[in-house]
Amino acid sequence: MTDKPPVEKKIEDWACGEFRKLGCYTFKGKQDNSNDWPDRLVLKPTREFFWVEFKRIGEEPRPSQRTKFRELRKKGHHIYICRTANDVQDVIDLELI
Repeated sequence: MTDKPPVEKKIEDWACGEFRKLGCYTFKGKQDNSNDWPDRLVLKPTREFFWVEFKRIGEEPRPSQRTKFRELRKKGHHIYICRTANDVQDVIDLELI
């Protein structure tokens, strides 16, 4: 079992399945031995991509994550924080439909 809370992991697994149904590839976002990257990189069928960070309800990104997310956003990357299935559906509506 991972150190990730079960609810967070369940939403992440479901979201990745939904993204795959829409023709996307998903990859773990951990890079260069850092835990600051968003959880998932989602490659769209249109050769574009976006990032998704999964958090428990009431949990916020750590300060080091906020710094990394700010850095990525300055470079034009889209990063979404998802806590619920509704959040994931909002991302799908914005990015994939």
